[in-house]
Amino acid sequence: MKKALKLLGIIAITAVISFSMAACGGDDDGPGGGSNAPTGLTAWAISSSEINLTWNPVPGAIGYNVYNSIGSPSAFTFRGYTSEPSGRNYDLQPNTTVFFQVSAIFPDGTESARSNTASATTLPSGSTGGGTAPTIITTSLPNGTVGTAYSQTLSAAGDTPITWRVNSGSLPAGLSLNASTGTISGTPTTAGPSTFTVNATNSKGTDAKQLSITITASGGGGNVAVTGVTVNPTRLDLALNTTGTLNATVQPNNATNQAVNWNTSNSSVATVSSGVVTAVGVGTATITVTTVEGGKNAYCTVTVTGGGGAGNTFTSITDMRTWLSNQSANTPETAYNVRLNVNTVPQYMRNYFSDKYVNLDLSGSTMTSFPNYAFEASRTLISVILPNTVNSIPSELFKSCSGLTSVTIGSGVNSIGPNAFNGCSGLPTISIPNNVTSIGNYAFINCTGLKSISIGTSVTSIGIQAFRGCTGLLTVTIPSNVNNIDASAFYECTGLTSVTIEHGSIGNQAFQNCTGLTSVTIGTGVSIIGAQAFRGCTSLTTITFTPASTIYSIGSSAFQGCTNLPSVIIPNSVTTINTYAFNGCSALTSVTIGSSVNTIGSDAFTTPSLVTVTFLGNTVATLSSSAFNSGASLVTAYKAGGAGTYQKTGTTWSKSS
Repeated sequence: MKKALKLLGIIAITAVISFSMAACGGDDDGPGGGSNAPTGLTAWAISSSEINLTWNPVPGAIGYNVYNSIGSPSAFTFRGYTSEPSGRNYDLQPNTTVFFQVSAIFPDGTESARSNTASATTLPSGSTGGGTAPTIITTSLPNGTVGTAYSQTLSAAGDTPITWRVNSGSLPAGLSLNASTGTISGTPTTAGPSTFTVNATNSKGTDAKQLSITITASGGGGNVAVTGVTVNPTRLDLALNTTGTLNATVQPNNATNQAVNWNTSNSSVATVSSGVVTAVGVGTATITVTTVEGGKNAYCTVTVTGGGGAGNTFTSITDMRTWLSNQSANTPETAYNVRLNVNTVPQYMRNYFSDKYVNLDLSGSTMTSFPNYAFEASRTLISVILPNTVNSIPSELFKSCSGLTSVTIGSGVNSIGPNAFNGCSGLPTISIPNNVTSIGNYAFINCTGLKSISIGTSVTSIGIQAFRGCTGLLTVTIPSNVNNIDASAFYECTGLTSVTIEHGSIGNQAFQNCTGLTSVTIGTGVSIIGAQAFRGCTSLTTITFTPASTIYSIGSSAFQGCTNLPSVIIPNSVTTINTYAFNGCSALTSVTIGSSVNTIGSDAFTTPSLVTVTFLGNTVATLSSSAFNSGASLVTAYKAGGAGTYQKTGTTWSKSS
């Protein structure tokens, strides 16, 4: 069922999601199973009416249900939903002990078993708590060398004991983090850079810091590490029994180790040797080039046409099934090439493949539509070529086709329906034709192998969670015709490093928790950045607004927790900066406020690191005194001084120019 959950006393992110609520009994396993239960639930009181919660994130979860019980751990009731592994229970009574449990919610709507039980007692009436939350002092780490022992201890100020963990990214291979001591140690095994975020947690709170370690190959000598690889072309069309050549370029050009390996996803369609591709069968295959150092990948989609021979071209689905049933068991690499020339296909085509791996060519078929679920869970379908006569890809057409490595979408397709490619985890790349105008809700959710997408120029809308959880996706350019990127469209695309958006509105949580994202370019036609749109993008260092920007609103918590963002210039077109917009951007030192801004919400720029604010306009009609650290001082100074640059010394703001 579709249900909007509003938290009752839990401060967290809310969203419209689809799931089935599990029973509220304290110890019952939810549909997600006990192995998926959240761990490490911790609770601590911060005042006479508030208790904070944190727990370890669960891989694959889209959110969490929070339950509590007042006075004893015997009658847990649902308190709300949060999309992050933390929350706050407020409006409690003083001196009250509250018990908590949480569960994880997954994209298919299932709910995990409950976590461990944690409890805390609110402080006496009038108390605001004491003690100090951790502050990570370590700002950088030395690099290491393959085969040489490494040991460095992280430092943090605050109440002890402090517990450490890697929250996102990963340590270099061979290294581990001691949760109790904060020591990163081990012997590196692989050269290359690693960027990761560590959390330090005590009874008063949590601090996060992004760090990096580069491991160089043993022997030194000025080794230049490999950072990536490209292949040209990225798409190759061949006739049967012909060849084509691919060229790989290792990055940077002066990398010491230029060696690469080549592989094919389907050797019955195309083989590859030193970049030379040979077409041996009709169908599609993905050629992968991989650097020997660092394991960086690039991809080319090869389509082979012509030939085919007797025995694998059919005008009847029944005949195809009969033929396949008489063939020997095979593997994805030896998938059978099948041409099917029909005017309709039934639902659940998986029943017609006789458990054989198949490359399916429908280019000679004449149907104009497919039934919903036609190829759902066809896990032996390796590649498919759709006919140009089809005008849409309906709901769940290829859902859970986990073996699918290549799809050629016909030129007549104008829409991609909800969940069309949900869970196609083996699909490395997709090209969306220029005729397509809409990408439906959840269309490519959890396509974890997806590395690149080409979005056609006619696409106007990208649906809710369309690419959520595509953790392998590296770069995205949103065409200028797109006028709406819906909620959570690219949520938790942790491999995404850069994004350019030319037009329209950016929905709530659209790029939240894209922890690898380093740069965002906001084009002239973008009008709104929604709530939490880039929240938790901990690697983000650059936000670029084009000079003729027309954006007028930056939503609540839009860039909250972007802990590596050093500065931001708000364009003159913006009129409203909502609450918490840049809250918790712990590296932020400089902000320029455009001349048209008339509202800055509470906690919009609350971060101790901010020391320089430039106002280009003389009047911000609504300027919350809590918008900045020591905000009352800044408000007083700005009302007296108007446009100009203000500097903070200690807790006092003053105009410097």
